[in-house]
Amino acid sequence: MYCRKCSYILDGLTENRCPECGRAFDSARRWSYRKRPKWHWFWRWTVRVAVVLLLLASIVGGRAYWIYSAEKQFIDWYHKQVQRSTPNNVWMSRGGYYTTRVGPDWLNDWLERH
Repeated sequence: MYCRKCSYILDGLTENRCPECGRAFDSARRWSYRKRPKWHWFWRWTVRVAVVLLLLASIVGGRAYWIYSAEKQFIDWYHKQVQRSTPNNVWMSRGGYYTTRVGPDWLNDWLERH
């Protein structure tokens, strides 16, 4: 039992008056006290909304990552096809850029692998 005015816990009191705010209550009459604290509904709905928002964020984030990974795989595959069919220092008609190797060969090999 909770006070209707201030949500003070009324269980175990000797007199039928709230010690916090002074409001009278009768344990036999349900309308004179609350079963839950005043803001109980607010916190219940806050938790529900937070859970729904987290689920939506995880769904949207998962979908975005799935699209990104599929697109990245295609782009990597495409670049390998273009590199395989086009020698260095040649204008790439589909890629639209001019490639030249700069630096030591071991660095270029490492950059191509990563």
